Amino acid sequence: MKKLIFLSLLSAGLLTHQARAEEIQTIQIKTDQAHILRLDKPVKSIIIGNDAIVDAMMQDAKTIVLTGRNNGVTNLVVMDQNGVTMLDEQVMVGQNDLATTRVFRGSDISVLSCTPICEPKAVSPKL
Repeated sequence: MKKLIFLSLLSAGLLTHQARAEEIQTIQIKTDQAHILRLDKPVKSIIIGNDAIVDAMMQDAKTIVLTGRNNGVTNLVVMDQNGVTMLDEQVMVGQNDLATTRVFRGSDISVLSCTPICEPKAVSPKL
């Protein structure tokens, strides 16, 4: 009987699956900007699905710095000392349009940083 009540409440939308809220969380970063993740336990390893989109660096055992490299979506998996997954999140990197201008010449696109004088946007080399 308890199962029947639970299932009817769940299907009616009165109860929600708690993991669903966690599943749709996305870390959002702008290109060329950093995002700091502070964790409760020490981290052993960090896995990035596509390191052309976001870069991850351990600042210390409990702090990870993410840097947006290119527009796109990838994932971040963080594991503790025992190999247990602490974090498994999507990371979305979007264009940082603050003080930038795009110049289109046919199929060529130039991105200029205008702060206040427009100059070619600096691109960090891939490691």
